[in-house]
Amino acid sequence: MMLPIRPLFTAGLRGLFLVGLLTLVNGLAAAEAPLLLLHTNDVHDHVRPGYEGIGGLPLIAHYVSDVRAERKDVLLVDAGDMVEKGDLVAHRTHGELTFQLMREIGYDAVTIGNHDHDQGIAWLRRYAAALGRPFVCLNAVDPQGQPWFDAYRIVKVGELRVALIGLIAPQETGTLDFAESGRRLGELARHLKQENHVVLAVCHHSAAACRAWSKLAPDVDIFVSGHSHEFIEQPAIVEGTGALIVQAGCYAMAIGRLDLRVDLETKRMRLVAGGLVHLRHAQLQADEAMVAKVMNIERKLTPEASEPLLVNSRPAGLEIAWVAAEALRRATGADVGFCHPGHIIRDRLPAGPVDVNAVFITGGQRGERVVVAELTGAEIRAYVEALAAGGDPAAWSGFSLAGGTGRALDLGRRYRIVMPQLEWEKRFMRAVARSDGKGPLGTRSFAATPASTSYTDAIVAWLRHMPEGQRDIHALAAAVRAEGGS
Repeated sequence: MMLPIRPLFTAGLRGLFLVGLLTLVNGLAAAEAPLLLLHTNDVHDHVRPGYEGIGGLPLIAHYVSDVRAERKDVLLVDAGDMVEKGDLVAHRTHGELTFQLMREIGYDAVTIGNHDHDQGIAWLRRYAAALGRPFVCLNAVDPQGQPWFDAYRIVKVGELRVALIGLIAPQETGTLDFAESGRRLGELARHLKQENHVVLAVCHHSAAACRAWSKLAPDVDIFVSGHSHEFIEQPAIVEGTGALIVQAGCYAMAIGRLDLRVDLETKRMRLVAGGLVHLRHAQLQADEAMVAKVMNIERKLTPEASEPLLVNSRPAGLEIAWVAAEALRRATGADVGFCHPGHIIRDRLPAGPVDVNAVFITGGQRGERVVVAELTGAEIRAYVEALAAGGDPAAWSGFSLAGGTGRALDLGRRYRIVMPQLEWEKRFMRAVARSDGKGPLGTRSFAATPASTSYTDAIVAWLRHMPEGQRDIHALAAAVRAEGGS
């Protein structure tokens, strides 16, 4: 038999209950503090407004300034690789200009990437001075195992204490290995979580690597990743730990935004919204003062950078390596030119107006130093075949293999060849080493000497001497490839 339900409260008691309930709800709301995380990674010296109407540090600067004008709970971090692959003016300053601009933007913490690490500790100290604050990096160490930088920094954001730990993808030298990096991250995060509301790892490593590190460091709440140039449109959640992983692509084309609420007592984090803001010029403004500063420095250091060369009908990717191979051959008077697509070409040539700076971005940094050498036809063919066998095809000019329309390679002839120094060191000499003393590449030692041109200078010189109506990158690349028989 069911008993009748009796009212629990009288009208007076009900009113008191509602007042108490509202007080409780307001108390819970008051125990939460907001945090707006803005994050970038792999800026790579992109200090001008970008090509094709997207990206560039001046757009990041304006966006951050606008957000900070609206909110006081903003935290801004960068996950490394600030230098190389970008604008000519930044390269001419060895990357210091990029860090000076980041100082103006006002980053709360920056870790180092592998391209920054490659510059060595002396340059990293100069970069830190330009940035206006030390880097944070747990796992970059000297030969004695001593850390180069502080492992972490504590930042106060309103009522929140946020611990920021930096890491770099382990390198062959100068860093801890992956497992040890994860172990130390776990220990440090466990310690820092006791006194701080949020533990954030600023990692120059891929999302997949951050997932693995999360298993070793479950006290890390957020991983801001980098290195892999991933545009993670929505935060990824690590199964088992609940950590969030974010990454904002590359080349200052986007900025990540993570809107959070953190319980001040339990330190539990609630995601309100998260994603990427793509920095499209048609929708967002650039910081005009920063643009003016960059262009003024460019006019002083690299006045050729803005020289118009052509209007590109559509983007050009790795095929520009064939144009570079022919341009290097012409610039040096060599018989044969090489330019390795995968190792030298780092970005595409954009659609629309193309200036000297755009050509430099495609491969000018990695092709800045060029060498010449003498190889026999048999050695040239062995090099091309060694690359192809490894799924790493070459780009060349000045001879043809089977099916090409150019002059057939004479295996017994000695040819004067030209290629970027990095290709010589990282591709040709590696092929020699892998020949194990056998075949055409294993019968003698090889030497190269510096050439008096560069990737950028060679391509620009060739285009300058060509009628404007014939400056078509795609047509040039197709013609060189047809002669070579690729």
